[in-house]
Amino acid sequence: MCHVEVVAPLNSWNRGQRVVLVIASGLAIQTLARWVLYMDPRGGWFNFAPQTGASFPGVDDIRRFSPGTTTIVTIAFIVAWAALSLWLLRERRDD
Repeated sequence: MCHVEVVAPLNSWNRGQRVVLVIASGLAIQTLARWVLYMDPRGGWFNFAPQTGASFPGVDDIRRFSPGTTTIVTIAFIVAWAALSLWLLRERRDD
C-alpha cells in the first residue's frame, strides 16, 4: 500500500521533473557521503578567538578512513545514486 502511494505521484511527473529530482538526490547523496567520510569525530568548536592566527585543517585533511576504504565507500554511494537515477528515469508505461 505504501509503495503505491509513493510511486503513483512519480508516474505522473514529466521527464524534466524527474531529472531535477535525480540532480537533487545526487547532491543529497554527495552531502551524506562527505559527512560519513570526513565528519570530524572531535567536534567542530575549538574555543579559539577569531583572528588569533590559529590554523585548522581543511575538510580534505581530516580523514576517518584509509584511502582504500574511502574509495570503496565513495564507489558505493555512486552506485546507489546511479541505481536511484536509473529507477527514476526508466520508461513509464501507461497502465
